[in-house]
Amino acid sequence: MRTTTALVALVCALPSAAVASSLGSWNFEEGGVSGYGEANLDVLDSSSFENHGFIPSADYRVSYTADAYEGEWALQLNDPLDPRPHPGQVNVPHSYSLEPARGELSAAIKIEHYHDATIFTKASFQMLRTEPGSQPPVLVAPGTSVEFPLGRIVGRTVYALRLRTDGRIEALIANDDPDEPGPWVSVVSDEPIPLGEWTEIGMRWDGCSLMVTTASGSVLVPYEATPARGLSYQGTGTDPTFGAVDLDAAISQWGAPFVGKIDAVSFHEIGCGRCG
Repeated sequence: MRTTTALVALVCALPSAAVASSLGSWNFEEGGVSGYGEANLDVLDSSSFENHGFIPSADYRVSYTADAYEGEWALQLNDPLDPRPHPGQVNVPHSYSLEPARGELSAAIKIEHYHDATIFTKASFQMLRTEPGSQPPVLVAPGTSVEFPLGRIVGRTVYALRLRTDGRIEALIANDDPDEPGPWVSVVSDEPIPLGEWTEIGMRWDGCSLMVTTASGSVLVPYEATPARGLSYQGTGTDPTFGAVDLDAAISQWGAPFVGKIDAVSFHEIGCGRCG
């Protein structure tokens, strides 16, 4: 049942914008089929791109719930009462259709407490930030760093939606500009999202700005990707440090686990003209 204000309309910061093209739509209605959430691990995409996701195995804390925002079913991740050993996540295999220059990602979520967690993320095979050998060691896991001999940042987020400990939603996106101190631009919502009820969240990057949207409104910051480098998706390839790499998009993967429910996930490519 819908219990919150609809997501504020996201518009390009220009007189007009092209019609959005659907790259993915995950509504989790497969939860009504016997066996889903137990043995059948497919998470179905209803868009024409068929970017179907998967739960890595039945040992992951992912299940379907009838407490849905739209339709009959939603996804439950990391229920505190779920005894399975692995944090819940859904992976969507690498596809160039999930790497738009300008895009919009939205979903409905329901949480019972504020916590630090990544809700959605897409990682990069490599970011071409610097000359070979000039990249210092970078943190890849708590207490672990790797020095990349070719001066590249490997396996790092290109775009993501995150929940912060103060209940606000953060959107971040890479801009692979070596003149900047870090390869990300981020923006945080003004207000925390409500607890115990469904609420819509979203992010949008249109070549001019990065916007985060919640039921309380939208916040944007300037964002213009560096030409020819920009997002540096390169979602698959062979890395001299890690070998073959195929980096998925994911629901609740990098960082601390997301604890809550997710429904009505939608991803679009959007068109836009010049900034200004």
